[in-house]
Amino acid sequence: MNFQKTITVSGLVLGLSVVSVAQAGGSWLARTSASYGLYSINVEQGPLVSDGDGTAWAIDVGGVLGFALGEDNAATLVFDVDLEAMSVDADTDNNFVVQSDGTLVSGNSSSNTEFERTDFKFTVGTSFDVGFSLTPFVGYRYAWQGDGYFNDDLYIETGYFLGVALGRLTWIEGFEISLSGSYNDTTLDNESGPDTDATGLSARIAIKPEKSPLGFSLKYQNFDYDGAGNNKEDYLLASLTWYFAQGAM
Repeated sequence: MNFQKTITVSGLVLGLSVVSVAQAGGSWLARTSASYGLYSINVEQGPLVSDGDGTAWAIDVGGVLGFALGEDNAATLVFDVDLEAMSVDADTDNNFVVQSDGTLVSGNSSSNTEFERTDFKFTVGTSFDVGFSLTPFVGYRYAWQGDGYFNDDLYIETGYFLGVALGRLTWIEGFEISLSGSYNDTTLDNESGPDTDATGLSARIAIKPEKSPLGFSLKYQNFDYDGAGNNKEDYLLASLTWYFAQGAM
């Protein structure tokens, strides 16, 4: 399969695959990824402070449609969908101070945090050819987090993300490199309490040999939750992506 003739992968961000389309009618591309990395959480709520570290792994499948804009094909309209299933396992240290009979008593405990997260993301972007590809994009996320995939025991997360990707960077001969970053603004619908606003940043660097269907990437993502206290989550994931099918429309 010739991955150079029809579609050139030029950017990867939160499931977004930006493409340069050779055919005026457009092209499509399908992919799947496996990821593994680190997870951390910090919770500060009143007298309780919790710090947790662990691992996360994920698989995802997605696809992208690209449509050339203008007679000179200098821009490409991109639609991307992505479904990701993630599992997290972390050990947490809990430190607290309680007041008993007017006396402050401190203590600590440890616990294990395990959950599954399922993300569905839809992204729209426009890729401009400026010697490399420059792609502003906007997307929407719908996610379940709980005990099992598509399970919302913990919460349902919905909201938007906005960012930009730079692709087809030829800093290393024989490889395509892309960079991307985005801002996330979502809401957590908690069954056990009030809704919580969450914001965060994501950054990714990706590299792919020019004539290979396999690509590699490293993504960092963090979330900062509003509400009582200060709650933060961080993810650092390394991914292997296989572009297993493509075609022209």
